[in-house]
Amino acid sequence: MNVIACVDPNLGLLFNHRRVSFDSVIIDEINRYAKNNLMIEAISHDLFPDALIVENPNEFSLKYFFLEDYDFKQLKNVEYLIIYNFNRNYPSDYQLHVKLEEYQLISQERLISDIHPQLERLVYRCEK
Repeated sequence: MNVIACVDPNLGLLFNHRRVSFDSVIIDEINRYAKNNLMIEAISHDLFPDALIVENPNEFSLKYFFLEDYDFKQLKNVEYLIIYNFNRNYPSDYQLHVKLEEYQLISQERLISDIHPQLERLVYRCEK
């Protein structure tokens, strides 16, 4: 499975059970490459109304999982971690619990956005 997460530079995901930010550029891109193959948590339904809502993504065989409120450490068979980094600090009380230095950065690309001028997509290979 490939995990997708949107974070700030401190890997912040949520603040008071709400996402720290979002950007339509990210949503459009994910819909292009993950359409019909995307699992989400219920919290993400407003972003991806056609995706499959799951409680445990390990029980399904779809290719992508959009993570917002799930513990990354509980995921099995993660091949790639796709991070969209807003490159702007936001208040957060829930972070993506992952040590990025343990994985291989294989791709880094700046995306064009009016909301987040420093928006980046980083892709890490997670298989060891």
